Amino acid sequence: MKRPQEKKTGRRANTKRQLARTPHVEQLEKRELLVVGASFFPVVDTAFDGVVEVQRSDGGTCSGSLLTSGRHILTAAHCVDFDVDSDGDTVNDMGNGILDNVNYNIQFDLTNGSQFLLEGMNSGNVAVPAVWNGNWQAGGGNDIAIITLPELAPLGSQGADPYSVFRNNNEVGQGFNVVGYGRTGTGITVGFNQPGHIPGTTGLRRAGLNTFDSTAGTTLQMDLDNVRDSETQGIRI
Repeated sequence: MKRPQEKKTGRRANTKRQLARTPHVEQLEKRELLVVGASFFPVVDTAFDGVVEVQRSDGGTCSGSLLTSGRHILTAAHCVDFDVDSDGDTVNDMGNGILDNVNYNIQFDLTNGSQFLLEGMNSGNVAVPAVWNGNWQAGGGNDIAIITLPELAPLGSQGADPYSVFRNNNEVGQGFNVVGYGRTGTGITVGFNQPGHIPGTTGLRRAGLNTFDSTAGTTLQMDLDNVRDSETQGIRI
């Protein structure tokens, strides 16, 4: 759900959003989160202001992370290639290996309560692996994308904190922070548009904790709260 924007490119918004402070449980999203897990945590955690909302001109939203260059956002390839309805239920559920013909805005929700919006990006600002085929579920990984910003992101003490890329291979057994703008849910039902997802809950940055349990090829696997162990979900890399 896209919210009306009243901000100028590269300008800080003067009006602070009033954000609820009730606990929620985060659930695996099909297109709206870069990394997903499930744990009770405050609705908004301002410590992760380098995690941004990727807004598509067709109304879709995703999450991304500001890299240390200050000019690049790491997100999922299915956030920029997601225009195929493979099962005929009128809901897009995968891509076709070709970048979508949409425009992108990147919204920063900063620690000081202000927002910073960068506008006007399109497929020319996006790069995905050459082997990405659009199938985020069975594509063998490579579900990553880089969005190049038109200008430097807001940095410094009043700006966003950038993140480096983890380059080791000892993730299994380690805990990790889960941060994103996707829908919340109960954690009981897994799958896109299933009852475990609560409609209309996108657009707030939520954070939680989870643990990497195992690997399968290039997929890091984890369990979600209140989900049977056999229903392991993965983060493809």
